[in-house]
Amino acid sequence: MHLDQKPDLVVHCDWSTDPNKRWMAVAHRESGRWHIGEPEPVGATADFLQRLRRRASGAKPRLFVGFDFPIGVPKAYGEQTDLIDFLAALRTFGHGDWSNWFHPCDDRTQISIRRPFYPARPGGRRRQHLLTGLGLANGEDLLRECERRTPSRQAACSLFWTLGGNQVGKAAAAGWREILIPNLDQVAVWPFAGSLKTLLDQHDTVVAETYPGDVYGQIGIARRPVWSKRTTEGRASVAGPMLQWLETRVVDATDALTASISNGFPNGARAEDQFDAVVGLLGMLDVIEERRSPGCPGEPALVRWEPKAFELHPPLDAHVTLTATSFQASFHWFKRLTLQYSEFLKHCHSLKDECSPRCPVPYPNTQRPRGGPQCEASRRAGAAPMDRA
Repeated sequence: MHLDQKPDLVVHCDWSTDPNKRWMAVAHRESGRWHIGEPEPVGATADFLQRLRRRASGAKPRLFVGFDFPIGVPKAYGEQTDLIDFLAALRTFGHGDWSNWFHPCDDRTQISIRRPFYPARPGGRRRQHLLTGLGLANGEDLLRECERRTPSRQAACSLFWTLGGNQVGKAAAAGWREILIPNLDQVAVWPFAGSLKTLLDQHDTVVAETYPGDVYGQIGIARRPVWSKRTTEGRASVAGPMLQWLETRVVDATDALTASISNGFPNGARAEDQFDAVVGLLGMLDVIEERRSPGCPGEPALVRWEPKAFELHPPLDAHVTLTATSFQASFHWFKRLTLQYSEFLKHCHSLKDECSPRCPVPYPNTQRPRGGPQCEASRRAGAAPMDRA
C-alpha cells in the first residue's frame, strides 16, 4: 500500500463506556518524521474530530483515527436487517422502527433483529436466548469472522452480549452514537467505504477499528512468559519491544513517553488504558509506513457488514494487521516446528483443535483446547484421544 499523501495526524483511542477511561495516543507528522507524546484524555466527543483537525498542520489536514471498539456487525445478523450495508445501518439504528436498537433487552422475549443487545441485567440470562431471539443457527453466527478463535487467541465476546467483564457491546454502542453516527458525512469508515489507500488518499478523515491485543505480537511483545497489562510490573516487563520499536522507526518520542513506557505506565487506574492507546498507535503507524498490510485485500466492494479478509500468507511468517475487523493470523511461532511437523499440519485438526494432550503439534498457549478428533500425528505419538467436553 503506497500512499500518495500520508496523514498529518494519526490517533489511536482506547475506548470505554466511562468517559474518564478514554485515552488517546497522538502522532503528528512534521518534516517527514512522526512525533509522539504521552497519552492524553479523549475529552468531550461532541467536538472531538474538530479538535483533532485544529491540531493537524497544513491548510487541509488529514486525519487517520483508530478506535478499539467494534465497527461492523456479524454478517449473519446484518443480512437479516434488509438494510443495504453497515453504513446504511448506522444511519438507521436508533430511528423510527429501529429506535430501541441501542437499548439492551431486559427480557429474552424482547430480543429481535431491531433490538439485538441483551441482557440489561444479570440473572438467568444465557447466550442461547440471543441465538433464539435473532434466529441464528449457532454461536459462530454471533461473531464477526475476525472475532472468532484463532490458533493464537480465544474468540472474542459477541457484540450483542452486554454482560460480563469482557463484553464490548456497550462500548461499541457508545462509540457509534458519539463518534460515528454524528460524523458520517465527515468521515470515511474503513473498510466499508473503500480500501485504506483510497480512503487516505481521497478523504480528510478516515476512521478504522483497531485491536491492540493483536498489535502486541506485531511489535514483538510475546505472550509468554505470561504478563498482565493490568499491573505496572507486567507492563514494564514488555517495555523493551516498545522502546526498540521507537528506536527503529522514523519517530521522535518525548522523554516523558519513553519514561512512562520504561516504568510500565505507573499512573494508577488509567495506566492500562494509556498502555493500549500507545500500542494501538504503533500498529497504525506501521501500516501507514508500509511495514504492514492493512489486511483487507483490494477494493472491498462487496464488504457490506464485515470484511472477509482472514488470510494465511505463506510462508510461515504471516502476520496480524492493526484492525479487528480485518486481520491476518499470526504464525511466527510456527517457525519452531520441524519439517516433519509441517507435514503433520496438513492432516492434523486443520489448526482448530488439538486432539490429545500428547499431540506433537505445539500450540502457542499452554492450556490445550479440548474436543478435537484424534489425528494421525497423535496416534503415531501413542497418545489417547481426548474425551469430548
